[in-house]
Amino acid sequence: MNVTMKDIAERVGVTKATVSKALNNKGGVSEKIKNKILDCCEELGYQLNWSIQDLVRKSNSIRSRNIAFIMVKLDFSDPAYARLIDGIATAVKENNLYLVLVKLTGEERRVVELPTILRDKRIDGAVISGDLGVETTNLLRKHGIPFVLLGNYNNEIAENNFVVEADLRAGISKVVEAIKGRNCSRIAYYDEVEENFGKICLSYLKVALEENGMHIAPDLIMHGEGKMTGAFQYFMHNFNTDQIPFDTIFCFDNRVARNLETTLLAIYGLEKCSKIVIVTARGYEYFNMILESIIMTFPLTEMAYNGTKLLCDIIENKAPETAIKIVVSPRVNLHACDAKVL
Repeated sequence: MNVTMKDIAERVGVTKATVSKALNNKGGVSEKIKNKILDCCEELGYQLNWSIQDLVRKSNSIRSRNIAFIMVKLDFSDPAYARLIDGIATAVKENNLYLVLVKLTGEERRVVELPTILRDKRIDGAVISGDLGVETTNLLRKHGIPFVLLGNYNNEIAENNFVVEADLRAGISKVVEAIKGRNCSRIAYYDEVEENFGKICLSYLKVALEENGMHIAPDLIMHGEGKMTGAFQYFMHNFNTDQIPFDTIFCFDNRVARNLETTLLAIYGLEKCSKIVIVTARGYEYFNMILESIIMTFPLTEMAYNGTKLLCDIIENKAPETAIKIVVSPRVNLHACDAKVL
């Protein structure tokens, strides 16, 4: 028997109007009551009724032709992810689909907490990126929404899912070989926070260094004071201005790397900084670093296009029954110190 809003209201001991307000995120409902309603909906498997149009579409087995690009925690405008939209949009156009942008906080644990377009399954599938955890992928799978992950994630998140990722291991190995050839030996690593992408990069970096007879000192594996805090405060508080304790620093977030470069120039000056190599990664080629740098460029547009095409195959039942991983190689380029900019 289908569960109705009346059933939820009677079970929780509130009115149907209160249930409706809670499910549609309207005011006038306390957090305690809202959580009781959401828990009850989850327990009984309740979903809002489809509209008449959706019922007709569903009964005729016609898909919505909507594809969602889901960003978890981060912003669509983030340069590290914005280029994904180009690749997704191209594949969507080729397949005569509609593209919908959806943001998740990463804190959603119940189907009823999802945005309406996901909760009511008004999409045929989704490509997902951002700072997501296994809870998000499990929730979407439980809700029966096909999806493809775009980006590099740990095994817990990527396992048994369709994934398109960059070959980070090969890219970082090439970088380490390059810095070894330049006789760099004092290696450092910096990022604002410890998150999935950074953890994966750091693990590959340690392996590549060991394979080349190099290492990174534990005290030169550095993390800042939080997301969007940059590098200035950390370096001002933790290093003196006499000598730079490293000759190469890995900072895989390009936004943070550019802030780090400005910080080093401000603290140590150009003469000392001209001997530093900054290693970073990016998904676009708008700007080069001022200081000497080795840059891994990810073909984000290609990754997103391949991921969306794979999603279309999944929706059309043309994809393999078991999850597959598509790996795209990054480009590695060396840029000399451009003192003329200063």
